[in-house]
Order: sequence, then structure tokens, then C-alpha cells
Amino acid sequence: GWDEVISIRDAESGEEVRRIIGHGDTPNRFEFSKDGKLLASSCPRNGFAVWDVATGKQVLRLPPTRAEDKAGSEPDPSKATSRE
Repeated sequence: GWDEVISIRDAESGEEVRRIIGHGDTPNRFEFSKDGKLLASSCPRNGFAVWDVATGKQVLRLPPTRAEDKAGSEPDPSKATSRE
């Protein structure tokens, strides 16, 4: 749905297997890590968030930057680092 909840569904059955809450805005981009253990979500207003798929807990938050907004880059959760 178009809300602040990320719903991960089984590809075959369509059943929800994990609900992630807390992005803070409607995320519009998603990418799983190669091993499927992490999920990155992003939106222009709240930046990137990286989630542990097994627990649904946030493991990293990066604020948006002008370069990312303009480039429309997709997050790569395996390469996420702090920009402080």
C-alpha cells in the first residue's frame, strides 16, 4: 500500500511474511542485499534506511543528500556506510 509500512511478501503465495514499520515516510525505492538478509529502502524526504529482514529492525539510517536526490541512485545495502 501507499503508507509508511513496508510489506515483504512470499513471491509464490503473495502472503505477507514480514511487516517493517518506521521508515517515516512512503518509501519509493527498495533493494535487497545479495544474500537477502538486508533490505534498503529510500525516499527523497527521509533518505535511506537499511533493515534486517529476519527481525524487521532498522540497522542503519542515512539522511538524504542533494546528490542522491538528483541522481536518483538506488541504495546498495551491502555498501552502506555512515556519512558523518
